Order: sequence, then C-alpha cells, then structure tokens
Amino acid sequence: CVFDHQGDEPSRVYEIRYSNFLQALMTGVVCFKPFLSILGKIPKASLDGLFIFMALSSLPGNDLWDRFVLLVSEPALRASKHEFFRAVPFDVVSRFTKLQ
Repeated sequence: CVFDHQGDEPSRVYEIRYSNFLQALMTGVVCFKPFLSILGKIPKASLDGLFIFMALSSLPGNDLWDRFVLLVSEPALRASKHEFFRAVPFDVVSRFTKLQ
C-alpha cells in the first residue's frame, strides 16, 4: 500500500503474488523423484496430524463454517459479525448453507 499524507486511506495498492507462486513452486518440486523419497521417510501419522491441524486452524475465518455454527446454535444465541446476517432472513441463510 502507498499512503498519501492527507489521510489514512491508501492511494495505491500493489498486489504481490510471490508468496502464492513460491508455495505452488515448492509443492511442485516435492513431486519429483529425489524429494519423494525424503517425503516417504516422514511418518504418516505426522503428516496426518499436520493436515488435521491445518484444517482445524483454517475454520474460524471461513464463511461456510461461520454459517454452519449459526445453523446449529440456539436461536437466542445467534449473533454474527457478518453484514449478511442482519440483511438476509435466517431461513434463506439456512437453506443456502445446506445447499453448499
């Protein structure tokens, strides 16, 4: 972001996609023969634990998860920080979440 001195709003935003590219590149490199043998030496339970941790840590910011939590919550306790919850009737949100 580039900020001008007149306010807190950014005047320009530069998107940098190097981190996504490097992640995809490292994933691709691991698929080749010398690295597959190294990956094969890691215990399967360790990899399973890593992927379970990654899945559980990504849930709190996920819109689908937030709507699912609202779906199973008691009606008196339903509160959401999302704008759609106040603008859209709950039965519409419920049907959309079930459809997804």
